[in-house]
Amino acid sequence: MKRISAPRSRVVALFVLAALVLVGVATVTASAGTRRGAAAPTPACSIASIAGAWGHDFDGWTNNGALTPFAGAGTTAVDGQGNVSGTETSAPWFGGTPTVLTMSGTLSVNADCTGTLTVRLYDQSSSLVRTEVWAVVYVDHETAMRGTLATLNNAGGFNIPSASATLNADKLFPATSQ
Repeated sequence: MKRISAPRSRVVALFVLAALVLVGVATVTASAGTRRGAAAPTPACSIASIAGAWGHDFDGWTNNGALTPFAGAGTTAVDGQGNVSGTETSAPWFGGTPTVLTMSGTLSVNADCTGTLTVRLYDQSSSLVRTEVWAVVYVDHETAMRGTLATLNNAGGFNIPSASATLNADKLFPATSQ
């Protein structure tokens, strides 16, 4: 029986190629395991990171027998304890002249960047016009807020269940990284 032998250089080349393939497979597997094991960054919102000056607008509708749109825009200040103050110009709910309202309220912020904004709106004679509760979320590194109207109460404290609105707010002077 005749033995078949390959040239020594060919055998060495095959061993080197096999070693390179094994190293490559090990590297790709380790890299994929690291990517899978690395957790996505967890948001960590807080009142301190939300505090500052905000510009906002909202729009929505009520349905008290007739579908009536409303809208408004204004500025809001949030302090480091979650107190909210500001003004807004609201388009009338049932016709008439736009009204400038003063607002005060509170803001809560959860670590997952959700929160609740509760504002009381007053007319120029300091009479309560309405109270709004918004479910909000902070986005874009806490420089923007989006919300939906959760509860709307009239001046007498009665809930207006047939109201829907959205809120958009942006920090007026967000911190910049350099």
